[in-house]
Amino acid sequence: MTILATLNNHRELLLEDSSEAISEAKFSPEGMQILIAYDDGKVALFDLNTCEKLFDLNSHSEQVMAAEFSPDAKYIATVSMDNSAIIWCRNTGKLVHKLEEHEDLVSKVVFSKDSKLLITTSDDDNAIVWDVESGTAQHTLAIPKTSI
Repeated sequence: MTILATLNNHRELLLEDSSEAISEAKFSPEGMQILIAYDDGKVALFDLNTCEKLFDLNSHSEQVMAAEFSPDAKYIATVSMDNSAIIWCRNTGKLVHKLEEHEDLVSKVVFSKDSKLLITTSDDDNAIVWDVESGTAQHTLAIPKTSI
């Protein structure tokens, strides 16, 4: 798949990184990087100033469902159909923690405003609150099913 984006300064950024469909795209909080996640589990971080790929973040084995930058700009979190969440170091692209307590696909991820906690939700009907620094689960919350 190829993405062609016109930036504010009218340069074009060509992102040609995977033959898979894109499942998620996010701008960094300051708008200078873009995170692209693909259906095959690959994730790439691109610099919009230089139009170059900074890192491949490839430790998911299935489609990435969501991705987030931490408010303090230190981390990136990704969640996947492989039942895991991963916390990455935004500056190095290194895997910090692989979070594997969910029993079904992980669909959502959000950092707390202070970037110290992360919450993931899953099709296993649980939300887990994680400590970002240690990678440990702090709380597991059952999500009640609602009838329509």
